[in-house]
Amino acid sequence: MAKPSSPAAPPVRAEAATDTGRVRGHNEDFFLLALEAHLYLLADGMGGHNAGEVASRLALEAARDAFQAASRSAAAPSPDATPSPLPPAAHHLRTALKAANTRVLEESRAARERQGMGTTVVALCLASGKAAIAHMGDSRVYRLRGGDFEQLTDDHSLVQEQVRMGLLSQAQAQSSPHKNVITRACGIREGVEPDLRVETLQAGDIFLLCSDGLSNLVEDQEMARILESRRSDLATACSDLIAAANSAGGDDNITVVAVAVDRL
Repeated sequence: MAKPSSPAAPPVRAEAATDTGRVRGHNEDFFLLALEAHLYLLADGMGGHNAGEVASRLALEAARDAFQAASRSAAAPSPDATPSPLPPAAHHLRTALKAANTRVLEESRAARERQGMGTTVVALCLASGKAAIAHMGDSRVYRLRGGDFEQLTDDHSLVQEQVRMGLLSQAQAQSSPHKNVITRACGIREGVEPDLRVETLQAGDIFLLCSDGLSNLVEDQEMARILESRRSDLATACSDLIAAANSAGGDDNITVVAVAVDRL
């Protein structure tokens, strides 16, 4: 993967990889890294007639373009503007994912064979000492920090809603036949809002974006172990994570993005 041309080691490193897995006939996942903007995107598409791979690609391209346009056009707030608790990057991510939703909807309405297609989207932007995260669906963002491995996104899925309501335990949710039922996704309907989260960065943080082809098959502890052992070689970390999912059955497409914050 291309790296910034600066001779000095960049403060942030990023690598990504995707794999069809051992069961599926084609790959409907897609990732996109906008390195200069420190923007990292991942999508897991769904829909018949290969529409899922169209949805995931269109969503991420639209999200990238909208994010970059919003960043360029952002103006200083007027003196009497109400201060926002969110940094600009979070607002730009909201704009980006809403644009992605619109783009996928437009395409699904334009082609009969793509009607009903959609995709999860998860986005991470590192800016001004903060990590801004936005997502729709059950693709995830994790953070490895000082030995602690934390999931930073909440799945938009039927079983996770049942967990939040106390109707299922996490163990029951993992084995539920309904665990792949998504309650929020990009391109399914108009007006879908992403969840937003902002975290303060620390040197040494490693962020992992992944599709459920990884998180459904590989335990959090194993993901953390691989990231920690390969923190100096993120490309190998991505390969090892995919290999772990394939060793566990590889019943879905597997996509991972690893982002390491070396210094602030």
